[in-house]
Amino acid sequence: MPGIATGKDGRPLVSPEIVNQPFIRTRDGGRENVLVRGVQPVAFALHREVRIVEGRMFQPKLGEVLIGRGVALRHEGARVGGTLSFGRRTWHVVGVMDGGGSAFDSEIWADMRDVQEDARRPSGCSGIRLRIAPGSDRQRLIDAIAGDARVTLEAKPETTYYAEQADAANSLYVLVVVMAVVMATGATFGALNTMYAAVTSRTAEIGTLRALGFSRGSILLSFLTESLLLAIGGFVAGIALGVIAMWTVNTLLQGVAFSMMTFSVATVLLQPSLGGVGLGLVFALAIGVFGGLAPAWRASRLRVVDALHRA
Repeated sequence: MPGIATGKDGRPLVSPEIVNQPFIRTRDGGRENVLVRGVQPVAFALHREVRIVEGRMFQPKLGEVLIGRGVALRHEGARVGGTLSFGRRTWHVVGVMDGGGSAFDSEIWADMRDVQEDARRPSGCSGIRLRIAPGSDRQRLIDAIAGDARVTLEAKPETTYYAEQADAANSLYVLVVVMAVVMATGATFGALNTMYAAVTSRTAEIGTLRALGFSRGSILLSFLTESLLLAIGGFVAGIALGVIAMWTVNTLLQGVAFSMMTFSVATVLLQPSLGGVGLGLVFALAIGVFGGLAPAWRASRLRVVDALHRA
């Protein structure tokens, strides 16, 4: 079909693939579904983020497999030179692949024909990966595939496919945001107490500044600025703690495992994002404003005589 990229050999960059979800034993003696992907060598040209970091490429018709980093850390026998028992045979691990922290780290790759024979599906495939040629209209190609009466296929970007698979993570995201709102509310009251205490302890200073000619607006702005600086300091500390927590999860727990819609278990690594940092900054600024505005207003409303008298 027009619009599909071609490789250096002039052949279309199209990777037919078959997937299976057998049970594999974990290191702690349990069992879980793992996605086994039958591929051809062209698959590495389509999935450029996947690379072999240990061992070698599997050979066809020999029952050899590549395992992702997540599989190597979670499952019994998942190492170069080891064996895995799933499906109707025993498979020999000949290499470890790195998917860059993506769901591919939780997959096992084998020769497509080997997987077809083991799954007793001698023909056909589960899906086709293809790359769009530079400058081509992606939507036109998607519509052409969907409208082709010879095949029953639906085309979508791979990022969209995995976003749909990870729908279960949306509920976790909502839960985290709700927890953040509750904690931010508590932090706001903490900021209120801190700033009210600051106003009380600086009554003499406020009276002196007012006597020297500083306006009410200047007093309000100074206390509000102090509250915002405290909030930003907390934001920086929170970012640092978050990065440490991510490193701990990725290093000690080897990422976060979650069940996909395919009933297989995927292990992904946590990475900081600009969106998360921006959301944290918004919460921090809101805490600084709402926590410091009322005390700053009170400080600016103090009369010079009352402030000096209380001092």
